[in-house]
Amino acid sequence: MTDLTITARLLSPMIVRKESFSMLRNHGLLNVYTDDYGHKYKYDNCLYYLFDPSKSSDYLKFERTLADFASFYDWYPVDNLKMYVFHINPVYGIDLVNFKQNRFDNFGPEFNKILERINLKDVYFDPTKEIYRFSEHLLIKKGS
Repeated sequence: MTDLTITARLLSPMIVRKESFSMLRNHGLLNVYTDDYGHKYKYDNCLYYLFDPSKSSDYLKFERTLADFASFYDWYPVDNLKMYVFHINPVYGIDLVNFKQNRFDNFGPEFNKILERINLKDVYFDPTKEIYRFSEHLLIKKGS
């Protein structure tokens, strides 16, 4: 099993309760990303959940559950995998921006409640790991 991204570990609670995350893993969740540079559409304020349907015998039933999430926005195929896109609650919008800019001290009070007592001292947003199909030429740099 691949290592989870920081996005999966820290931001997933914006979409699902922490206690539900293991259920997602049991149904084929591979990882969670802040973006997908290989997809033809750009979605703002979303998280991208990559699933391998072959990892779960009851995946089709589970898939209907995903589409019933209030935050569900879209899905699309990625080779033999499926990417599900979920809109984050607007209350966390600035937190997602701060996460992408490594400004963890600026997280809002609502998001800090979700994080509880996680030590963010050694956390660093690395776009090459947190963005699926990352491509350097698509990265927007400060001052550009």
